[in-house]
Amino acid sequence: MAQRQQQDTKAIPVRSIDGLTTTVRLAAACSVDDLKAALRASNFPPPAGAPTFHLFLKGAKLLPQAKVGNLPIYAGDFVSLIPFTAKLTTPAPFGRHAFSPSPSPWAAAGTRRKLPGSWSGGGDDDVYAPIKVARPSSSSCSNHCGGTEPLDPAQMVEHLRRGLGKHGQIAHVERMPGSEASFADDGLLHHLTDAMRSCLRSTGVTRLYAHQAQAVRAAVAGKHVVVSTSTSSGKSLCYNVPVLESVVSSPVACALYVFPTKALAQDQLKALLQMKAALLLAGAGDFGVEIYDGDTPVQDRARIRQQARVLITNPDMLHASILPCHGQFRRILSGLAHVVVDEAHTYRGAFGCHAALVLRRLRRLCADVYGRRPAFVFCTATLANPGEHVMELAGVDEVELVDQDASPRGVKHFVLWNSSSASKSPVTEVSRLLAEMVQHGLRCIAFCKTRKLCEQVLAAAREILEEAVPAAPEQASSVCVYRGGYMASDRRKIEADLFSGRLRGVAATNALELGIDVGHVDATLHLGFPGSIASLWQQAGRSGRRSKDSIAVYVAFDGAVDQYFMNYPDKLFGKPIERCHVDAQKQKVLRQHLVVVHETRKRDDDRVVVPDRILLYDKHPGGIGLAAQARTLFGDLLAAALELVLACGCGNSDGCPNCVQSFACRHTNKNLDKEAAVALLKGLIEWHSELKPN
Repeated sequence: MAQRQQQDTKAIPVRSIDGLTTTVRLAAACSVDDLKAALRASNFPPPAGAPTFHLFLKGAKLLPQAKVGNLPIYAGDFVSLIPFTAKLTTPAPFGRHAFSPSPSPWAAAGTRRKLPGSWSGGGDDDVYAPIKVARPSSSSCSNHCGGTEPLDPAQMVEHLRRGLGKHGQIAHVERMPGSEASFADDGLLHHLTDAMRSCLRSTGVTRLYAHQAQAVRAAVAGKHVVVSTSTSSGKSLCYNVPVLESVVSSPVACALYVFPTKALAQDQLKALLQMKAALLLAGAGDFGVEIYDGDTPVQDRARIRQQARVLITNPDMLHASILPCHGQFRRILSGLAHVVVDEAHTYRGAFGCHAALVLRRLRRLCADVYGRRPAFVFCTATLANPGEHVMELAGVDEVELVDQDASPRGVKHFVLWNSSSASKSPVTEVSRLLAEMVQHGLRCIAFCKTRKLCEQVLAAAREILEEAVPAAPEQASSVCVYRGGYMASDRRKIEADLFSGRLRGVAATNALELGIDVGHVDATLHLGFPGSIASLWQQAGRSGRRSKDSIAVYVAFDGAVDQYFMNYPDKLFGKPIERCHVDAQKQKVLRQHLVVVHETRKRDDDRVVVPDRILLYDKHPGGIGLAAQARTLFGDLLAAALELVLACGCGNSDGCPNCVQSFACRHTNKNLDKEAAVALLKGLIEWHSELKPN
């Protein structure tokens, strides 16, 4: 009987936001509401101090009707208790209140009314539930600000306090002061060619920032460099200047640019072509700058391989096309002087592991086949460990770190916007904020986590603008979406409209998070925490370029992480940027790349040979980790190698490419002996068998 009673009850561990813990035992048939009531009646400090709170399990908000017996709580799991402050306000057209007897003006829009005493974050406002955009009705839009007077970022903060944020949504405002620029002592670096200095002046660069000068000096000297400075600090010049300097100084020098997105590649192509035109006017020789990615027409690829000296690509194309068919890129790889890896902070996790092995394969191919050791130039957002990260990423032993940002910065007003404190939908709030920014002349990017959210924000913002400012229909048409899934031509058009200023507002995924120059942006909106503090600062850095003042608004969902930052803003603004990790020794990823190396065809002139063997070696300093992984399989590899050599039917005493010869041999396979190889393998197998423990 006692055992049955124990099965009918469930112990639920609860932990507060401050780290305090307690355990509540309830009948399995009880609901989450019963759990909340038990916590309020207990002596657990958080509910006593904050009677209004929400419960989360593994990041998902618990529904009030859920049975505690069905909660998937295992050893080490706990329910998170997140307190919040419920503010009673009089019914207003901009929001609804749980205790208001009158119908909410949003009820006609299809949103669910809240029961008395229930928390406003359930249902449609739940970040983990399907989100339905509340279509603003005519009555709600009539209360939206209809003014169109221009406002600067500081004025916009006060305008929001008196308007959209008057119901207590503004949890915190952080004013981040600006800074003046610090320039290099020798201006445009006297060791640069006259053509390069003339090129910089013609593009409006009369002096280099101190960090730019440091990076250029190191890259020109052939060192590996990593530049880790804030957004809009001029990192492009840190690699464009040394790359173009080497290209115009040597008729065979080439460079490879690796960007994580096609949009960033297109953006940098425009900058390179502008500098190329200035170099040609200054008397430099002509050279090709081309993009080689999935959007490149097939009929143009052969021409690009033959003519380009600056090749722009991405990690996927490098892995799937350039490295397997490196013979077609012989001219570029044999003259490779620089490899540029921009936005290096995006190469982390599983994607970073694959990218690391691709870059190591590139380094080893250049060194062993083409005799080149190019200098790597990395650019990354502000990280806690930029040097360590890029050394692991490319397998280099030493890099010069440039992390002292000398660029000018304007004042940034960072607003934490907690929509749940006023019982409002975060999606609706971002839509209204986007419309507000566009109305008052602030160019704005609203960052959303998914494509669906982007489309919802766009639809709601356009409807608000159409009804709030009927005299200016062009404002609604000046808001657009930028996300994945578009044709290349559509992406190019949106990017051009962004840069020219024809678009005043954009709802975008993290595709615009990276260093694309979209012209001057005054404001950024952030719908939910993007996953890391570094990404949040990277997105916020899209506004305020070129030392202009800017505003950023972080709109919180009802999730635990968002609410944590709303309640403890010092954890967001005072916490250091995260470290970036990549594990190039991950066995699962190594096995996948080992298969790729095995299946890669070896090309020698016009003859193709597919050998039935695998070469395992770490000839280059740092290697790619194959030898370390093969150590445990050494005996099996020796036996397989002996079987392969003995099975080869060639009658040559020096063997053939299918047994003992290698195309990587620098002595053209001279002085080889097949019988000696067999004897050597047998001796190694016997020696290795003696080492095995009995």
